[in-house]
Amino acid sequence: MTKISAVLLALAFAAVAGCAGQRLSPQELQAKREEYQGLIEQGKVEQAWQDYTALVNVTRRKLYPVILRDIAIATLETGTRSNDRETRLRATQALTYAEPDLAFRLAMERLRDADSAVVGAALDVLRELDRAAAVDAMAPLVTREHREVGRTPAEVEMRAALAIAALGERSLSIAPAVTGMSSPQPQIRAMSAEVLGELGNLNALPSLRHGLEQDPEWSVQTASAEALFKLGQIEQVDEFAKAAAESGIPDRAVWAMQFREQRGRGPTLGWILDKATYHPSPEVRVQAATVLGRLGVGKAIPRLDDMLLHLEPIVKIAAAYALGQMHEWKHVDVIEEATKNPEPAVRADAIEYLASLRPGKDFKYYEQLEDDGSPRVRLAAMLGMRHFEASRMLPLLGRRLGDQDGTVKFAAAAMIVKRLTETIN
Repeated sequence: MTKISAVLLALAFAAVAGCAGQRLSPQELQAKREEYQGLIEQGKVEQAWQDYTALVNVTRRKLYPVILRDIAIATLETGTRSNDRETRLRATQALTYAEPDLAFRLAMERLRDADSAVVGAALDVLRELDRAAAVDAMAPLVTREHREVGRTPAEVEMRAALAIAALGERSLSIAPAVTGMSSPQPQIRAMSAEVLGELGNLNALPSLRHGLEQDPEWSVQTASAEALFKLGQIEQVDEFAKAAAESGIPDRAVWAMQFREQRGRGPTLGWILDKATYHPSPEVRVQAATVLGRLGVGKAIPRLDDMLLHLEPIVKIAAAYALGQMHEWKHVDVIEEATKNPEPAVRADAIEYLASLRPGKDFKYYEQLEDDGSPRVRLAAMLGMRHFEASRMLPLLGRRLGDQDGTVKFAAAAMIVKRLTETIN
C-alpha cells in the first residue's frame, strides 16, 4: 500500500468517528475501494459515484475519503478525455481549482486536443501553475507550422505566446502578435495586444497605439490600453480611461473604474463617488460601490448608506458589501437576506460577497444554496465552502459529483482532490 493510500485510510476512519450508521473494518474498506476502482477502470465512474452515495450517509457528514478521492480524480480524468468537446472543455477549465500536480498532468495532456478552445483552457491552467516544464511543452504551439499538431490556429498561437510570456520567457518574437493585431477576428486582435504587453518590447508601440485609437472593438481598445500601460505609456492610457468613464456607456465606465482600482489611474475617486454612484445603469453603481469599498474611501460611507435604499437588489447588496469592506458590519444582514432572493444573479452575488467578507463563517448559507436551481449559484456556494474544514464541506461537494451541470460537477471534483491532498500534506 502506498503512503498516500495509508494516510487516506487513516483519514477515512477519523472522518467517520462518532458518526451513526455503517462502519467498515480496514479490510472491508480496502475491499470496497478495490470494488470502486474496478468500476472506474471499466469506465463506470458515474456508477462508482452512485454506489458510493449509497454506502455513505452524507446528511450525517460521514465519508470514506479514500474512496471519494479516487472517484473525484476519475471524474476529472474521464471528463478531460471525453469524446464530447463540451465535456472536455468544462473539465479542463475546472483544473484551475484542482491540486497542482493533477492539474498539471491533465492540462499537459490537453495541449494536443483537437479543439482549440480546449487547448486554450489548458494553456490558461498551465499559465497559472507557473512551472518551467510547461514552457517547453507550449513552445511548439507558437510556431505556425510544426510536425506535432500541424498548423496552429491563430487563437491557440497567441494564447500559448501569452502563457509563455507570463511565465517569464520574454525572448519570443513580437512579429506574430503584431500581425495578429490586423486579424479580422476581434478576439485575436485583443489577445495579440495582451501578448505584446507581456513581452514588453517597445517596438510594439505603433501597433498598440493603433489598437487603442483606431480599432472599432472595445475589447481590443482596452487590451491595447492595458498593454500600453505595461509598456510605460501611463499618461496616454490615463486619459483614455478618464474618457471611458465619462462616456456614459455602462461597460466603458465599469472598465474605467476597474482600471482605477487595479492601476491607480483613470477616473478619480471623487468622480466615482459623485458621478458613478448616481449613474442610471445599476451595473455602474454596483461597480462604483465595490471600488469605493475595496479602496476604503471613508468619505463614501454616507453615500453607500443612501444606496442601501435603492430598489435594485444588486445595488443594495453591493453597497452593504462595500460598507463591510470598511468594517461597517451592521448592514451585512442585507446580504444574508439576498441569498434568498428569487433572482439567481442576486443569490450568486450575495454568497460571493459573504465569502469575501467573512470567509469560513455563515456555513448555513452555503449549505442552503448547495442544491440551488441555478448552476451559477451552486458554483458560488461551492467556492465559498473552500474556507471551511473538510468535515463540513466535503460531504456537500461529494453530492455535486453527480451534478447535471458540467462546470459544477468538475469544479466539485477538483476541489475534493485539492482539499484531501492538502489534508494529507
